[in-house]
Amino acid sequence: MNKRNRTILILTLAAVLIALGVTRGLKAPKKAQPRAQAPAPAVATVAPEPWEVQVTFGGASTLEAMEDAVLYSKVTGRVTRVTARPGERVRKGQLLAVIDYDAQEAQVRASSAQVESARASLQQARASLEEARREMERYRRLFEQGYATRQEMDKRSTALSQAEASYRQAEANLGSASASLSAQRVNRRDYQITSPVDGTVLDDYGIAPGTMAGPSTPLFRVANVRILKATVNLPETELKDLKEGMAATVTCEALGDVTFRGTLKTIYPYVDTSTRTVKAQVWMENPGNLKPGMLSRVTFVKGTHRGLKIPVEAAMNGKVFVLEDGKARERAVKPGAERDGMLMVLEGLSASDRVITPFPEGMRDGDPVSHKATQEATED
Repeated sequence: MNKRNRTILILTLAAVLIALGVTRGLKAPKKAQPRAQAPAPAVATVAPEPWEVQVTFGGASTLEAMEDAVLYSKVTGRVTRVTARPGERVRKGQLLAVIDYDAQEAQVRASSAQVESARASLQQARASLEEARREMERYRRLFEQGYATRQEMDKRSTALSQAEASYRQAEANLGSASASLSAQRVNRRDYQITSPVDGTVLDDYGIAPGTMAGPSTPLFRVANVRILKATVNLPETELKDLKEGMAATVTCEALGDVTFRGTLKTIYPYVDTSTRTVKAQVWMENPGNLKPGMLSRVTFVKGTHRGLKIPVEAAMNGKVFVLEDGKARERAVKPGAERDGMLMVLEGLSASDRVITPFPEGMRDGDPVSHKATQEATED
C-alpha cells in the first residue's frame, strides 16, 4: 500500500470513530434530577397525666320501702268514710276508712243483751246454790241430833246437786255469750281499715264513700319510706369483694347526678345457678326525694388504680405512637380503666412522653412527622 492510500485509510477510520462518538453522545441518558421530598405529616400530641381511678362494680335495682302493705277489707260492704289520702303520713293503728257495719252493730247489741241475761242467770244460780248449801248443812246437823230423817237428808242432797248443776250451766252460758260478744266485737273491727305501720299512704286506689269493698279489692297502700332498700344481682365473682356493712352509692336517673349513701345490709346466702349471680341488699335513709319504685343503680368500690391518662382515641390494640426527634415511634402499652373518653395506661408510657393523637392509622414506626401542637389530656 502506498503512502497515499494509507493516509486515506487512517482518515476514514478517524471519521468513523468520530461519528460513533457523536451518536453515542446523542443517545446517552440525561442525568436524573433530585426529587422534591413530600412534607412530613403534622401531628398533634398529648402529654400523659397522672390519674387515679376507682374500680367499681354494681348493678341496676328498683327502690323498695322497708315496710310496704296493700290493705284489703276482710268483709264485703260499702265504704262509708275515708279519712286518709295519698301522700299523708299516718301512724300505726290510725283509721283510714270505715265499711258500713250497721248489721254487724245490731249483732253486737244482741250479743251484749245475751251476756247481760246470762250474767243475771248466773247470779240467780249462785244465790240458789248458796241457799241449797245452807239447807244441806242445817239438815245434816238436825240428822246428827236425831231431829231429821234420812229421807229429808236425801231430799236436801238432791236439791244441792241440782243447784250445783244449774250454777255450772249458768257459768257456761255466760262464757258462751261473752265469747260470742267478743267475736262480734272483733268482727266489728274488720269494718275499720287501719294502718299496720307508721308510714305514708302511697295509694288509695280511688276509693270513696259508696265504693264497694271486699277481700279482693285493694283499698290502700301504706309504706314506711323513711328507709329504702335496693336489691341488686351481682356476678358471683364479686363475692370476694363484698362485706356486710361496706359503703355503697346509689343513683337514680330520675334525680340526675345526685348520689345517696347506703350500707350493704344483707348478702343472700346462695348463688342463682341460672344466672351465676348473688343478691345483695343495700339500705339507705330517704332524704325525702326518693320514692319506692324508682329505677336506681347501686355501686360498690373495689379499689383504686393509678396510672397515666391519655385520650382513648390515641391508642389502638394496645399500641400508641409517641413523637421522638421528629419521628413517630410505636409503643406497646398496657391499658387499664376507660372512663369519659380517657384511657388509663398502666405500663409503657412516662409523663415526659408526647403521645400522638388521634392514633395515626397507616403510620409506621420511624416515619417522620412534624409537631402541630401539644394538648392537655383533659379534665378529670
